[in-house]
Amino acid sequence: MYLSHLLNTVLAVSATGNHWWLDGVAAIAILGVALWIDRFVRNITNKHPALNFANDGQSSN
Repeated sequence: MYLSHLLNTVLAVSATGNHWWLDGVAAIAILGVALWIDRFVRNITNKHPALNFANDGQSSN
């Protein structure tokens, strides 16, 4: 990931002289992946009460 970002930044700087746009695109992509991981983990922990550490693994029944 680091090498890809580095190469894309070098390309953007040399091609346009403006790399801030590419940094913004990379940041949005990373945010999207982080939000997907967060949603995935929350879905797993909500389906399995033993994994839900917010309520010490106790069922609400």
